[in-house]
Amino acid sequence: MTDKPKKIWFEAKEYGYGAGLPASWEGWVVFIGFFILITAGFFLPPIEMRMELYLPFVFVLTVVFVAIAVRKSPEFRWRWGYDDLEQMSNRQAAAKRRKEKKDKSNQKVDNISKGSNTSL
Repeated sequence: MTDKPKKIWFEAKEYGYGAGLPASWEGWVVFIGFFILITAGFFLPPIEMRMELYLPFVFVLTVVFVAIAVRKSPEFRWRWGYDDLEQMSNRQAAAKRRKEKKDKSNQKVDNISKGSNTSL
């Protein structure tokens, strides 16, 4: 039996603990649905303007949202920045490579401009 890699719904955070923004349409559905339900819950007749009912409602929604994020994101651990590309989604890895390439080309331009300024 082959192990299928799990589909990532939420990206790994670059710094800190937890998940970042959604990385797929399923993640966006869960993310937006969470906020719609929290907002709609404030106006539901049994909960409307009663904090003793609204707070547990929000708590349960938050627990469900976090549980989904834990299951559908890369390993939850503390991060001090991306030290390995395996923890990133493909989109994040490509963006990191582009940034590094751009930084290297900017360094070359800086070195050239510094060299021309010193020769004056």
